[in-house]
Amino acid sequence: MLVKIKVLIVDNSQAVRSHLTKGLSADPDIDIIGTASDPYTARDAIIKLNPSLVILNINDINMDGITFLEKIMKYNPLPVIIISSIDQERCIFTIKAIEHGAVDIINKTNEELIQNNILIEQLIDKIKISYLASVKNHSVTFKLFKNHLSSNRTLKIRNLNRILFISVSIEGIEGIKEVIYRLPINTPGVFVIIDLPVDCLKIYADKINADCHLNIKAYQDGDEIESGKVLFVSADQYINIQKRDNKYYIHSIPLSDDNKINSSHNILFKSASQVIGSDLIAVILTGTRNENIEDMQNMKNAGAIIITTDEQTSVLYNTQKILIQKGLIDHILPIDRIADQIIDLLMIKS
Repeated sequence: MLVKIKVLIVDNSQAVRSHLTKGLSADPDIDIIGTASDPYTARDAIIKLNPSLVILNINDINMDGITFLEKIMKYNPLPVIIISSIDQERCIFTIKAIEHGAVDIINKTNEELIQNNILIEQLIDKIKISYLASVKNHSVTFKLFKNHLSSNRTLKIRNLNRILFISVSIEGIEGIKEVIYRLPINTPGVFVIIDLPVDCLKIYADKINADCHLNIKAYQDGDEIESGKVLFVSADQYINIQKRDNKYYIHSIPLSDDNKINSSHNILFKSASQVIGSDLIAVILTGTRNENIEDMQNMKNAGAIIITTDEQTSVLYNTQKILIQKGLIDHILPIDRIADQIIDLLMIKS
């Protein structure tokens, strides 16, 4: 990397700040240009030091950190990775942080951060990916659906065998609403894999279900993927798709030695390709990783239709560019036109 990534660390623990500074500085592509113990000091540091990315620990800062994040996105948008030990109460802050533009999460306590050096390696990877995020596009997406009411249309759908699969990572999570809220209430079954911690999944599903005519819920083992229902799955959960009596079901699978080498994405993508095949409509909202490109190729070979957002309405776009270059994408659209494309496909008789 020709230009170093300038990182500002915001954490009220001196021990954590020192540990992160030492660990991250060991990478030649990262320059820790400063640290701050609270949002107020961090605000001045951003103005003075002009960082490329901020690491924000909300384990102790709480809502002051969320307000700070909101101000960053309003006045000086830049990528922010949050650190949060996820429990039910903390999930509320985590979801608010995502809604206000955080591009990734480190789900650990302060003690775990200090004691586990592997987390430093994970954080370095996240920094190098998040650095590429166009956080201004998060504001564009937020404005698109902010005043958009959920659709209560019922359409005469010709292809009832279709299943809709949406893959989304943290930085694209708000885009889910822009797609799902526009779908008719008799949309065939939808399942969504989200890079969101399991403990936060139900809270987030319940939150957006309150404003949607479709029934949105965190999946439970054995749930049927059926019309009018949207099932949320965490990327931390290992599941597969099964078909019985022409119906599709989501099932948990044990983390065995055979599948430890695969990510949950790998297993789910492979399962969807093999079981649903040409009846699958896959929507990529910045939710694939480079190791999933082969899985997307298999999905395409199985006859699935693959849709993704255009660069102007995406926060991260590096993987989509590769998928487009390989000819794996059927439709590239602004995020507010994806639901219309899905509807068009559902209206086509197979």
